[in-house]
Amino acid sequence: MKLYSSSFSPYAARVRAQIRLKNLPIAIEAPPGGLRTAEYRAVNPTGKVPALLLDDGRVLPESVAILEYLEDLHVEPELRPRDPHQRGHMRALIQIADHVLGPATFPLFGALRGAPADPATARAHIESALTQVAAFAGDDRWLLGDELTLADLVLAPTIYYALALTRLTGAPLDLATQPRLARWWRAACEQPALRVTLDEVDVGFRGFAAGLGHEVARLDGVLDAHAPAAANDDAP
Repeated sequence: MKLYSSSFSPYAARVRAQIRLKNLPIAIEAPPGGLRTAEYRAVNPTGKVPALLLDDGRVLPESVAILEYLEDLHVEPELRPRDPHQRGHMRALIQIADHVLGPATFPLFGALRGAPADPATARAHIESALTQVAAFAGDDRWLLGDELTLADLVLAPTIYYALALTRLTGAPLDLATQPRLARWWRAACEQPALRVTLDEVDVGFRGFAAGLGHEVARLDGVLDAHAPAAANDDAP
């Protein structure tokens, strides 16, 4: 099998982390021809990443579908709780990540390209979304207990972008206001498979942001779980 991926895509990152945690023999490659090109759409009609190319030539798009497919195919180590309520809880957290927290960051992506946005308002929406995540997070090492689940894999790159985008746009988020999530973020930054994946996201995003003329030194410390958010006096 082959995973078509982009280094700084938070959606592809979650699947790369799963591949690493399970030590799966899946090649990770850039999409042929690039995102949304005719060449890539011939392989994956959505034109987006990630997409999983199966051994028989079929293609599975959409990150959550890929995560669930690989869990069904390769059970160990388990990344879904066995308890039905906990499994539903995991899927609820994934929904919050994809439909509340992720969209709250979108205006700041636009701001990086010069679109009008109010960074302080966007940060408030992100903080509201994080409050929802924290309300469903336990007090254990990971979101749903002592073992990693797909919810952790999904939230890690999403929260990276919440931290990174608010720094770049001058209204830095401080996870210290959410102690549960701050503890969880420390664990995520220290977990080997997640850290390798988050480092890839960070390097890729820095290159993207630098290409738009942004001061990427503002991102220093995002993956240092003990570093406070850097104060920025002006938006880019």
